[in-house]
Amino acid sequence: MITAAVRELRRRYPDAEIATRYLSCRDIGALSDKRVDALIARAPLPLAADDVFTTPLYEEPRMLVVPRGHPLADRTSVTAEELAGEEAAPCAFETADWTSYRILGAGVPPIESYEDKLELVASGRAIAVLPVGDRRSSLRPHLVTVPVEGAPPSQVVLVSRKGDPNPMIRNLRLAAKAVLTAPAA
Repeated sequence: MITAAVRELRRRYPDAEIATRYLSCRDIGALSDKRVDALIARAPLPLAADDVFTTPLYEEPRMLVVPRGHPLADRTSVTAEELAGEEAAPCAFETADWTSYRILGAGVPPIESYEDKLELVASGRAIAVLPVGDRRSSLRPHLVTVPVEGAPPSQVVLVSRKGDPNPMIRNLRLAAKAVLTAPAA
Protein backbone atom coordinates (compact mmCIF):
# COMPACT_ATOMS: atom_id res chain seq x y z
CA MET A 1 0.00 0.00 0.00
CA ILE A 2 1.48 3.30 -1.07
CA THR A 3 -1.32 5.51 0.28
CA ALA A 4 0.71 6.95 3.15
CA ALA A 5 3.59 7.94 0.84
CA VAL A 6 1.26 9.56 -1.68
CA ARG A 7 -0.57 11.47 1.06
CA GLU A 8 2.73 12.70 2.44
CA LEU A 9 3.91 13.74 -1.02
CA ARG A 10 0.66 15.63 -1.64
CA ARG A 11 0.94 17.29 1.77
CA ARG A 12 4.48 18.45 1.02
CA TYR A 13 3.67 19.52 -2.57
CA PRO A 14 -0.02 20.48 -2.73
CA ASP A 15 0.30 22.07 -6.19
CA ALA A 16 1.97 19.05 -7.79
CA GLU A 17 0.06 16.73 -10.09
CA ILE A 18 0.35 13.28 -8.53
CA ALA A 19 -1.42 10.24 -9.92
CA THR A 20 -1.17 6.61 -8.90
CA ARG A 21 -2.08 3.38 -10.60
CA TYR A 22 -2.04 -0.25 -9.65
CA LEU A 23 0.04 -2.46 -11.93
CA SER A 24 -0.19 -6.20 -12.30
CA CYS A 25 2.85 -8.37 -12.95
CA ARG A 26 2.00 -8.12 -16.65
CA ASP A 27 2.71 -4.37 -16.53
CA ILE A 28 6.40 -4.64 -15.67
CA GLY A 29 7.29 -2.64 -18.80
CA ALA A 30 5.38 0.40 -17.53
CA LEU A 31 8.54 1.98 -16.09
CA SER A 32 10.73 1.52 -19.16
CA ASP A 33 7.83 2.53 -21.44
CA LYS A 34 7.46 5.74 -19.36
CA ARG A 35 3.82 5.02 -18.51
CA VAL A 36 4.86 5.52 -14.87
CA ASP A 37 7.74 7.46 -13.33
CA ALA A 38 8.37 5.17 -10.37
CA LEU A 39 7.35 1.81 -8.95
CA ILE A 40 6.93 0.69 -5.38
CA ALA A 41 7.14 -3.07 -5.53
CA ARG A 42 8.71 -6.17 -4.07
CA ALA A 43 12.19 -7.09 -5.28
CA PRO A 44 13.62 -8.58 -7.32
CA LEU A 45 12.09 -7.08 -10.43
CA PRO A 46 12.96 -8.17 -13.97
CA LEU A 47 14.54 -4.80 -14.79
CA ALA A 48 18.11 -4.17 -15.91
CA ALA A 49 20.05 -2.79 -12.93
CA ASP A 50 21.95 -0.45 -15.26
CA ASP A 51 18.67 1.24 -16.24
CA VAL A 52 17.07 1.79 -12.84
CA PHE A 53 17.75 3.36 -9.47
CA THR A 54 16.49 1.18 -6.60
CA THR A 55 15.82 2.46 -3.09
CA PRO A 56 15.15 -0.17 -0.40
CA LEU A 57 12.19 0.89 1.77
CA TYR A 58 11.69 -2.03 4.16
CA GLU A 59 11.72 -5.80 4.53
CA GLU A 60 8.90 -8.04 5.61
CA PRO A 61 8.81 -11.68 6.69
CA ARG A 62 7.05 -14.42 4.74
CA MET A 63 3.89 -16.29 5.60
CA LEU A 64 2.46 -19.58 4.46
CA VAL A 65 -1.08 -19.52 3.09
CA VAL A 66 -2.99 -22.79 3.27
CA PRO A 67 -6.64 -23.80 3.12
CA ARG A 68 -8.49 -24.38 6.41
CA GLY A 69 -8.09 -28.02 7.37
CA HIS A 70 -4.60 -28.32 5.84
CA PRO A 71 -2.15 -30.23 8.12
CA LEU A 72 -0.12 -27.00 8.62
CA ALA A 73 -3.11 -24.70 9.22
CA ASP A 74 -3.09 -25.06 13.00
CA ARG A 75 0.64 -24.53 13.44
CA THR A 76 1.96 -21.42 15.18
CA SER A 77 4.76 -21.32 12.59
CA VAL A 78 6.56 -23.43 10.00
CA THR A 79 10.19 -23.40 8.96
CA ALA A 80 11.56 -22.78 5.50
CA GLU A 81 13.19 -26.21 5.72
CA GLU A 82 9.78 -27.87 6.16
CA LEU A 83 8.67 -26.34 2.86
CA ALA A 84 11.91 -27.03 0.96
CA GLY A 85 10.66 -30.28 -0.57
CA GLU A 86 7.52 -28.75 -2.03
CA GLU A 87 7.41 -28.42 -5.80
CA ALA A 88 7.17 -24.84 -7.08
CA ALA A 89 4.27 -24.27 -9.44
CA PRO A 90 4.92 -22.15 -12.53
CA CYS A 91 3.76 -18.57 -12.84
CA ALA A 92 3.36 -17.18 -16.33
CA PHE A 93 5.17 -13.93 -15.45
CA GLU A 94 7.78 -15.21 -13.02
CA THR A 95 11.51 -14.73 -13.48
CA ALA A 96 14.04 -17.27 -12.25
CA ASP A 97 14.95 -15.25 -9.13
CA TRP A 98 11.46 -13.97 -8.30
CA THR A 99 10.37 -15.59 -5.06
CA SER A 100 8.17 -13.03 -3.31
CA TYR A 101 5.08 -14.96 -4.32
CA ARG A 102 5.64 -18.68 -4.49
CA ILE A 103 2.92 -21.24 -5.18
CA LEU A 104 3.84 -24.77 -4.17
CA GLY A 105 2.18 -27.98 -5.27
CA ALA A 106 2.74 -30.90 -7.62
CA GLY A 107 0.93 -30.81 -10.96
CA VAL A 108 -0.35 -27.25 -10.61
CA PRO A 109 -0.93 -25.62 -14.01
CA PRO A 110 0.73 -22.28 -14.88
CA ILE A 111 -1.24 -19.44 -13.36
CA GLU A 112 -1.56 -15.86 -14.53
CA SER A 113 -3.50 -13.95 -11.90
CA TYR A 114 -3.15 -13.54 -8.18
CA GLU A 115 -6.80 -14.43 -7.73
CA ASP A 116 -6.22 -17.72 -9.58
CA LYS A 117 -3.36 -18.47 -7.20
CA LEU A 118 -5.56 -17.90 -4.16
CA GLU A 119 -8.28 -20.07 -5.68
CA LEU A 120 -5.77 -22.92 -6.14
CA VAL A 121 -4.79 -22.59 -2.49
CA ALA A 122 -8.40 -22.36 -1.26
CA SER A 123 -9.31 -25.45 -3.31
CA GLY A 124 -6.51 -27.44 -1.66
CA ARG A 125 -4.47 -27.95 -4.84
CA ALA A 126 -1.55 -25.77 -3.71
CA ILE A 127 -0.05 -23.79 -0.85
CA ALA A 128 1.57 -20.36 -1.09
CA VAL A 129 4.42 -18.45 0.50
CA LEU A 130 3.72 -14.71 0.46
CA PRO A 131 5.03 -11.55 2.13
CA VAL A 132 3.11 -10.78 5.34
CA GLY A 133 2.30 -7.33 3.99
CA ASP A 134 0.11 -8.80 1.28
CA ARG A 135 -3.19 -9.11 3.10
CA ARG A 136 -5.32 -10.17 0.12
CA SER A 137 -5.39 -13.77 1.32
CA SER A 138 -6.99 -12.64 4.60
CA LEU A 139 -10.04 -11.52 2.64
CA ARG A 140 -10.84 -15.16 1.84
CA PRO A 141 -12.53 -17.02 4.71
CA HIS A 142 -11.23 -20.43 3.60
CA LEU A 143 -7.55 -19.48 3.91
CA VAL A 144 -5.23 -19.48 6.93
CA THR A 145 -1.84 -17.79 7.27
CA VAL A 146 1.09 -19.21 9.25
CA PRO A 147 4.42 -17.39 9.84
CA VAL A 148 7.42 -18.90 8.03
CA GLU A 149 10.64 -18.95 10.07
CA GLY A 150 14.02 -18.99 8.36
CA ALA A 151 12.83 -17.75 4.97
CA PRO A 152 14.60 -14.74 3.49
CA PRO A 153 12.52 -11.59 3.92
CA SER A 154 10.70 -9.93 1.07
CA GLN A 155 12.14 -6.51 0.24
CA VAL A 156 9.91 -3.58 -0.73
CA VAL A 157 11.69 -1.05 -2.95
CA LEU A 158 11.09 2.14 -4.88
CA VAL A 159 12.40 1.91 -8.44
CA SER A 160 12.81 4.74 -10.94
CA ARG A 161 14.65 5.25 -14.22
CA LYS A 162 18.27 6.32 -13.87
CA GLY A 163 18.81 9.90 -14.94
CA ASP A 164 15.13 10.84 -14.89
CA PRO A 165 15.05 14.65 -14.40
CA ASN A 166 11.60 14.67 -12.72
CA PRO A 167 12.20 16.27 -9.26
CA MET A 168 9.07 14.61 -7.86
CA ILE A 169 10.77 11.21 -8.01
CA ARG A 170 13.34 12.32 -5.44
CA ASN A 171 10.51 13.82 -3.39
CA LEU A 172 8.54 10.55 -3.60
CA ARG A 173 11.63 8.64 -2.49
CA LEU A 174 11.98 10.90 0.58
CA ALA A 175 8.27 10.68 1.42
CA ALA A 176 8.21 6.90 0.98
CA LYS A 177 11.28 6.43 3.19
CA ALA A 178 9.68 8.65 5.83
CA VAL A 179 6.30 6.97 6.09
CA LEU A 180 6.32 3.47 4.58
CA THR A 181 7.24 0.81 7.12
CA ALA A 182 7.01 -2.94 7.33
CA PRO A 183 3.58 -4.24 8.34
CA ALA A 184 3.23 -6.15 11.59
CA ALA A 185 3.64 -9.90 11.17
